[in-house]
Amino acid sequence: MENFGWWRRIVSWFAPAPPAPSGVALLKAAEEGNVRLVKALLAAGTPPDEVRNRHHETPLWLAAHHGHVKVAKALLKAGADPIADDGTGITPIIRAAAEGHHAIITLMAKFRPEVFQSESAEVALRRAALASQVLALRALLKAGTPVDARPHGGDTALFVTADSVDPSCMRELLKAGASPHEVNDRGRTPLHLAALAGNRRAIAMLLAKSADVDALDHDGRAPVDLASDRSVRRLLQGKSPDSRSTSDDSGPPSYEERSADMIPLALLGPGAVV
Repeated sequence: MENFGWWRRIVSWFAPAPPAPSGVALLKAAEEGNVRLVKALLAAGTPPDEVRNRHHETPLWLAAHHGHVKVAKALLKAGADPIADDGTGITPIIRAAAEGHHAIITLMAKFRPEVFQSESAEVALRRAALASQVLALRALLKAGTPVDARPHGGDTALFVTADSVDPSCMRELLKAGASPHEVNDRGRTPLHLAALAGNRRAIAMLLAKSADVDALDHDGRAPVDLASDRSVRRLLQGKSPDSRSTSDDSGPPSYEERSADMIPLALLGPGAVV
């Protein structure tokens, strides 16, 4: 029994200490949006980042997830870290971007502007684009997140908008100077992906920014070679919407295809190929 007691003591030296009561209270208050209690606990000396819940999430992580703007402001003023990792690679700035909490991103830019040059901010930009959170994406760009960043060596944010039905994030990225000429690990450009998805609005915006219709991927295929829809192929080939290819033996276009061909000129923008 005595030996067992010694082993328990040795194990206790290496076991993590349970959170202090004030830290537990801070986590709960941050999650619930209780800004008055959060401020009181911080004023009493409770560190904003030292305590984490069982998922390794900090109080700021929880505030960013739930969109508690006033709580996030109090925590950031106390020095909370917007890029504190939860152990799975998700940080408060990524969480705020994915949920579209742009006001919290703006606060992060005010109190911790240096974090917007981090890989975490680059991931956040891609997450915002993937979730079509245009206001969060705009806040990240305004704070200085590189528009053509490749977090973890992956694709730029523009790639993930190529098959999105919502054109707002692609429009925002192109407006901020995103390059349509970047290539992924298969040698494909955003135009390749838009053609593959049959996303005519994305194609139109990329063409308006002089995307290369002749760019070849590692398999030697141009964007037009990946397009399965005839109206998309015509758009990429620079044909008018109502032209008909004599080499196309797949039969006359359906009513849906004829309707899909009618792309408004305003959508294509100035300088687009039509």
